[in-house]
Amino acid sequence: GSNGKDGAIGTVGPSLVLARGGWPLSLEGGLSPTLLSRFVFGPRNFGNNLQFTSHVGLNLDLGPHLRLGYRYQHMSNAGLSSPNPGLNLHFFALSYRF
Repeated sequence: GSNGKDGAIGTVGPSLVLARGGWPLSLEGGLSPTLLSRFVFGPRNFGNNLQFTSHVGLNLDLGPHLRLGYRYQHMSNAGLSSPNPGLNLHFFALSYRF
């Protein structure tokens, strides 16, 4: 849209998952380069289109198909340009695996 608030984000990168056989709990983390279709959203200026996203998360298997998860994610331009306000997000998920 043309309201100054819409845009697209793309990111591809590895995640490391630490899990022990038989334990329902796993820990994950990752870091990836991120591209924004634009870097100014209303009054928020992220400095440039290239950002970096890191995340850590915790997953709990509730059964053979059901998983509960939490992820903390941080995105910033890593000081490559100014301003560098960053963006912190909290994700909660309930997923069903087929």
